[in-house]
Amino acid sequence: MSDTEPENLLISTRENTAQKIEALLRRTGPLTQSNPKRALELAREAARLAGENAPSSLEHRKVLGRALIAQGKALLELDAYHQAIPCYISALECFNPAIDTNETAEALLGLGSGMIIMGSYPEALQYLIRALSAFQNLKNQNGEAAVRIKLGKLYLLLGEAEKALPHLETALDLAQYLTDLKLEAAVQVYLSQAFAECGRHQSAVQSGLRGVEIYQNLGIHRGEVEALNTLGEVYFKRGEFGLALNFFQLSADVAKKFDKRLELARAYRKMGMIHLSMGNTPAAVQALQAALTIADEFNAQNEQMECHQALAQAYKSAEDYLQALEEYEKYMSVYQIVYNEDKDRRLKTLEVIHEVENARKDAEIYQLRNVALQKEIEERKKAQAALERLATQDSLTGVANRRYFLEIASRIMEQAKRYQRPVSVVMIDVDHFKEMNDTFGHKTGDKVLVHITRCMQAVLRKVDILGRYGGDEFVILLPETTQEGARRLTERLRQALSQQPITAGGVSIPITLSIGLASNVNEPGLSLDELLQRADRALYNSKMNGRDRVTFYNETNF
Repeated sequence: MSDTEPENLLISTRENTAQKIEALLRRTGPLTQSNPKRALELAREAARLAGENAPSSLEHRKVLGRALIAQGKALLELDAYHQAIPCYISALECFNPAIDTNETAEALLGLGSGMIIMGSYPEALQYLIRALSAFQNLKNQNGEAAVRIKLGKLYLLLGEAEKALPHLETALDLAQYLTDLKLEAAVQVYLSQAFAECGRHQSAVQSGLRGVEIYQNLGIHRGEVEALNTLGEVYFKRGEFGLALNFFQLSADVAKKFDKRLELARAYRKMGMIHLSMGNTPAAVQALQAALTIADEFNAQNEQMECHQALAQAYKSAEDYLQALEEYEKYMSVYQIVYNEDKDRRLKTLEVIHEVENARKDAEIYQLRNVALQKEIEERKKAQAALERLATQDSLTGVANRRYFLEIASRIMEQAKRYQRPVSVVMIDVDHFKEMNDTFGHKTGDKVLVHITRCMQAVLRKVDILGRYGGDEFVILLPETTQEGARRLTERLRQALSQQPITAGGVSIPITLSIGLASNVNEPGLSLDELLQRADRALYNSKMNGRDRVTFYNETNF
């Protein structure tokens, strides 16, 4: 064997591997929506080959990045955002943004899509805007249309249909120009939702019907079911229950015909909700039980949760309170499981993002040979971090300041109002705080406030929002919390503080709190300002009645 033969053999092996990777990636595309599990298997095999057999070069990294994007797309179809987002983050690390602009834009689009599913809407908007700019610079109309659809979906989720419409209408123009019927159908369904939110009923119906027509002609049954469901929602929101039932029944018929079991469960559940709105409780229970049976079959926890909640409402309206309580307890049991699992997934995803971002920043800093430039970058980072803290955190306690608390709380209240979810607000005042300051000095007063903050953080849940409202006054927003839940939590908080006095100058200083509560449970349309005012009035009542107590706002008592 000559000296050149081993080298030729290595080159041949590399070429064969590259061909295999390309073949695998070509096969993933058509399968991503029709069979995402198989697409994921192929993409993972492509990534394995790229990582193990290709030389360590820019071209190798680019191929690996493309394989990671293919994985991310399949994972998003499976709603596995916690696995998809790290794939897209890693893919971005494989590309040179100045050269691989199309691949970079694809990764940014995937990250934005994953952040939407994760519920991280500000981050989703940032990634999608970057992707939109990249696709526009490339004059990639398919990419631009895909991003605009996601932006439309994001604004719909934020309850800002007016902002969604321009993106969706531009996406429709692009889809029709490209004669891409599949893309057009997706846009029409979102347009139907946006028109309905804006009160443009006729346009909503026309877009929904066009979406149904295209999906029927293309034989995409899942899309057809989604479009029919959207039309059902349009009529349901207008109170046209008969037409809404018709469309959900059509959706159920298609889902049943083509064995789309989970879609069938959703259609049954919607039909049950309409029957409930019409006062036909037996029909509502029958439809909801049918939906729950299918959801149980697939262990579809989100669907189970929705069914149990709707059944609790149905039994309550029938005055079968024991059965209603049983269904509500089942709902809470599933909700807790779903909430905990989703919380863990979010945490792990954020940890991965943080690790990758840190690694990227460390690599960038390492490459900077100029020490002065490195110092400038670090100083800018510190200044930016300090500005962000000043804008959002209370400088003494580290919790949300008044402005940032109101900003977060307003968003949560809007979602609660939109989806009729319970929210409670807590106003807290430290008893005799002025006397503590006058007697022991402001440093001790600050120490008391920090101590109280830490105790409250130990009692509160991760989802609760704690803010310093001013001076010795704190405020807490409790999402998904009823009056009784808020009362139990604040009692634990009050007792925890009363059992942990603080020592200053050798003197043990007892700490008690006056607490006022308010909830939207019986009035879901309440604004944040109204809840805060009610909680403040309840707090005033606690102080007037001897302090060291929890008072819940009750309309009859105020």
